[in-house]
Parts: sequence; C-alpha cells; structure tokens
Amino acid sequence: MALANFFDKSALAASYVLSNYDRSDFERRLGESNVEIVYDYAAISSNEGKATLEMTIKLLARMYPNLIITGIGIDVDTYRVQLEGMAQGINPHIDLSNDQPTASVCIGNTAIERDVPVFYIGSDNWAINFSDAKPVGSGLSENPFAAGAVACYGAANIFRHVFKDQLKNSQYDTDFSLSLLDYELKERSGSDNGSSIGKKKICLKETALIGLGAIGNGTIWALSKIALLEGTVYLIDPEEVELSNIQRYVLANQGDIEKYKTDLVMTQLENSRLTLVPHRGDWADFLNNRGNWKVDMVLVAVDSAEHRISIQASLPKHIINAWTQSDDLGISRHFDFEKDACLGCLYPPAAGIKSESLLMAESFGLPHEEVLIRQMLYNNDTIDEKWISKIAEAKSMPLEALVPYVNAPVRDFYSKVVCGGIMLGEVNKQAETPMAFQSALAGILLAAELIIENENLRLTPLENVTKLDLLSPVKEFLNEMVLKPSSSRCICQDDDFRKRYQSKY
Repeated sequence: MALANFFDKSALAASYVLSNYDRSDFERRLGESNVEIVYDYAAISSNEGKATLEMTIKLLARMYPNLIITGIGIDVDTYRVQLEGMAQGINPHIDLSNDQPTASVCIGNTAIERDVPVFYIGSDNWAINFSDAKPVGSGLSENPFAAGAVACYGAANIFRHVFKDQLKNSQYDTDFSLSLLDYELKERSGSDNGSSIGKKKICLKETALIGLGAIGNGTIWALSKIALLEGTVYLIDPEEVELSNIQRYVLANQGDIEKYKTDLVMTQLENSRLTLVPHRGDWADFLNNRGNWKVDMVLVAVDSAEHRISIQASLPKHIINAWTQSDDLGISRHFDFEKDACLGCLYPPAAGIKSESLLMAESFGLPHEEVLIRQMLYNNDTIDEKWISKIAEAKSMPLEALVPYVNAPVRDFYSKVVCGGIMLGEVNKQAETPMAFQSALAGILLAAELIIENENLRLTPLENVTKLDLLSPVKEFLNEMVLKPSSSRCICQDDDFRKRYQSKY
C-alpha cells in the first residue's frame, strides 16, 4: 500500500469525524479506494479550471494512496505529467497506475460514464458550481476563490462516499450553485455577474496574516493566483514545517520539511507584486518589534481561542477570522470594535476547559503526573528517557516509536507525538485536527473575504458569521448574526479598551 509517510496525522484527523473509528479499517478502506480525477481540454484552457484541478490534486494526494488521473481530448497528456508530478511531490509512494475507480471527480465540459459516483465540479467567477449528474464547466475569469473552494467540495464528497457508513449525514451534494459574495444558493445561470478579479489592479491596505499553518496555506494559495495584487502584507508565524503538517498544508511538499513557514509562503508568492514582510515570531513579538500597534486589517488563521483573544486585545482596526472544527468551518467579520461583536465575543470562557498541563498529562496516559508536567511547562523542561519509558508503558506503545523525541521540550514533544498523530489516543476536542479540505476551504474563504472587503464588492453587508459543513450536504442558510454579549465580560464592553480603540482610529 502506498500510504504517505505522514499517514499518522491523516489517521488522527479521521478519528475526529468518523464514528466507530478503527485505524486498521481506515487503512484498509484507503488502500481499496482508487480515486479518479478527470479533466478535459476546456478545464486546462481556463484559469479557473486549472486552479480547481490543482487544488483537487493537492487535496486528494494527501489522503488517498491510489489516484487515477484521466485526461480527455486533445493536448491533455503533457498536463497529466505535471499533475502526476504534483501528486508525487506530496506522496512519493503514491500509486498512479490503477484504472478501476471507486469514485470520480470531473472538471471541464465532458460528461463521463462510470459505474461509481461522479462529482462534477467547477466555478464561474465568484460562484461555486457542483453537480452529481452533469458537467458544470469552468469560467474564464482569473478569480481563484470559487475555483479553489469547489475543489474542497469535490474532495469532501469523495470522503463522504468512502466512509459513508461512519458519518452521521453522509449524503452526497446534488446540483447547487453558491456565491461567495453572499453565500446564498442560486439557480445556475449562464454567467456570474459579480465583479471579476484580474481585470484591474487591486491595492490592499496594510494587512497582517497571523498564522501560516493549514488555513494560512489556503489563504496564500488563493492570493498567489491574483496577478494584479499590490500592497504590504505581513506574514507572521514562528514555526517550521514538520512532516505531519503535510497532511493538510496545501503549499507543502516533501522537500519543505524543516523550512520556516514564512519561507514556504514567500516561495509561493515569489512572483507576486505584493510587498511581503515575513516575521518569524508570534503576534506579540511582531508588535513589540514594530513599535506601532496600528494595523488596518488583520487576517486571523491561528489555532486557539486564547490566541484569538490576545489578537483582539491588541485592537486592530479590522479583523477577519477563519476557523475549522470537526463539525464546521467558517469566517467571522469584525469591522467595528465599538458597535459589533468583537473576535473575543465568539470565544467566551467555557466551563470544563482543561488546563494545558492536564491535557498533556491525560494524553500521555499519566493524569496523576499533572503537577510535574505543569512544572516542566513552566521551566520549559525536556522529556528525558525516564519520561519516554513511562509514557510508552502507559500508552502501551513500543518504546522505539518515542525514542527519537528524547530531550525534546515538553511542548514540542506534545506537538510532534500527540498532535502529529504518532500517539493516537482519545479524541481531544480542545485540539482537533481538521481534514485537509476543511482547512483549505477556510483559508481560501479568508482570502476571498479580504478582497471582497478591500474592493467593497458587497452592496449589502452580510451577517458577521458564515458557517459551512463539508461533511454533510450544503445548507440553505449559511450566515448568522452574533451580537455583543449582554454581560460586560468581553473586552469590547470594557471602557478602557473602547477608549483606546477610539484614540487609535
């Protein structure tokens, strides 16, 4: 079987969303799945079609060890070689030799006949187009947002097919068209009349992207597709790419392991007109180095409520936030700290949240050692051989699986061994690992919201939160309004914070 060398993280991600999860059964199903990607000349003659095809390969090659890449029509063979190379860069062991698909995703204008489910995906400017019955084609604009987003819907429907008996609402999507300008389902028309990207120069206001992980990768992928994009963008992340990250970082290949994430995204944007300012540190470190805490637009792609609240506390003028969790993903918009719900309003303190030390102690199978682990965190101590032996015994794991992490700082050990999927234990809802198609969609939508807001493309403002669930059929109502809390517990109700925001802007 040609499972990727980051398969442990893929297994961990699946364990959050599949009922009656069993690792051996999960491996078997993947090994028996031959996923086909079909495209025609029309698809590779369109910028939107090529973007959809690229993102489809990037997502499916991260999960499935067997892919079938089928080109239909003239002048498609050379492009297939490129697509195969892209898949092999993600998983060098991937098997591309199969010819009997278990499900197919099809991009372009050509209908195909298969004895298995076929999902037709495409876009038209800002509109996602999907059908389980007939081709939907690809538009001729240079807009990458719906084109990338629909690939996430295609990958999600493949996943629902392969694991349909382990998902609570696994029906496939049927025909739908969804506009990213208002997130409303529409009847498909001849063309999407929304403002097109690529026809004129776009000048971004000063923007900071905080977090260059899975969501940030999706954001950068989308922004890199816009040729006439200018302005200053700060790229903020302190970490390096790890092997386990490849499971859902759509920009990362095998050769990117141990690169700083800032370097990874700078490479993706090397042909961009943007003025890029990378920072290998966190948001607090960036602000302290910068000295000026005024930032017009902040894109939030971090992985914890704590980080989001600290970002809001620094009082950027405008915030767009993206998130993923096991049952949905979404975007929230925070453009007026005084009047609207702030980012902190979405993440109120919750009862029953475990401390970092208890979370780690339970993950290690050593809840009675929580006090010692708390001390280790405070001192930034390393995990020595004695701890490795205790953890291996408690988790009934072979000692040799943990030996490579001897002398790693305790947080690094937790990140690589537990969050990295090497140690699969009980699902921890405080540290969920998303599927690749969930993270990519959240990142693409974050980039889309930036452009929509910058260019004032919405004539009517939306509710401040949009939620989507890729593990069930698309819903009719995706937007909702979150109001400021009636209590004074949030910082946006605090007079000192409100006065400081007024004085800044």
